[in-house]
Amino acid sequence: MKYSPNKSFGYPVINPYGDDFNDDKFNTEIDLKLLEEKLIVTIENKVPDFIKRLANEKKIKFFTVLRCPFTAYEEHKEYYESNKTLEFSSTNCCSKIEIDTYIICNEVLTIGREISKNNVNKFYEDLDSPYEKNSILGFSKPESYPLTDAMNNLRVSIFDFQPRDDVQKGCFEYDFSGKQIVINCHNDEQEIYRWFQTNTTNKEFYYSLLLSTVLVPALSTAILAYKNDPTGVGEWKDTVISELKEQGRSIEDPETIDEVYINLLSNLVLFPNDEKSITKLIKNTQKFEEYFND
Repeated sequence: MKYSPNKSFGYPVINPYGDDFNDDKFNTEIDLKLLEEKLIVTIENKVPDFIKRLANEKKIKFFTVLRCPFTAYEEHKEYYESNKTLEFSSTNCCSKIEIDTYIICNEVLTIGREISKNNVNKFYEDLDSPYEKNSILGFSKPESYPLTDAMNNLRVSIFDFQPRDDVQKGCFEYDFSGKQIVINCHNDEQEIYRWFQTNTTNKEFYYSLLLSTVLVPALSTAILAYKNDPTGVGEWKDTVISELKEQGRSIEDPETIDEVYINLLSNLVLFPNDEKSITKLIKNTQKFEEYFND
């Protein structure tokens, strides 16, 4: 299920972006724990009292969706409580996930009957069109959460993977204009990245491989794009600038970036330790070979 915050639904929808309802907007607070192959997600849906009443009467339900942008995996849960602990599988997820919640009509609802006119903006008071069963009554803002300690930092969260059919196999295409650096790969090749996650042996090796062969080149290309056109890149640059500034290096003035050292700058952003990525990769490759030679 997809939506756009700018979409017009034709009827009141409670969400973080609009003012269709006179009461508080719909937001969720999430506490996430990773236990082996399970994700335990404790959700608090902050909704007006009339939404809670409709849920208690089972006239509406909450529909929480977990997505992995990296593998295109998706799983959802339905429930009626405003506070709920849910269990998801993590075996098909990699690096970070997105979670959002919808309010779905369980039956036909009408303004002036199931939903009081006092709850809605005056624009909708005379609306004759009812909510059909399974239509959206509300949605929360999607939030991203890292899955591992290695990924639990702002540096890696600047990336988002989006598979597409029109990307040539074996190649990546980038989009640097948004909040994240979007890495597009071919749809068929998303299985490769899913394989990184589902192989539980030598995870450190696979993580280093992912950083060194995918993320460092992507960030290097992004920094070069920032050097050539500072106004053409998005908010991710603020994280990169801040991280390098903490290490005593400044790229706030793009013209001062030395192209020779761009790859080094990317390594410094993505590898928080002093150990360089190629050294770490070689070390883990040796461990990997020892494992298979035993």
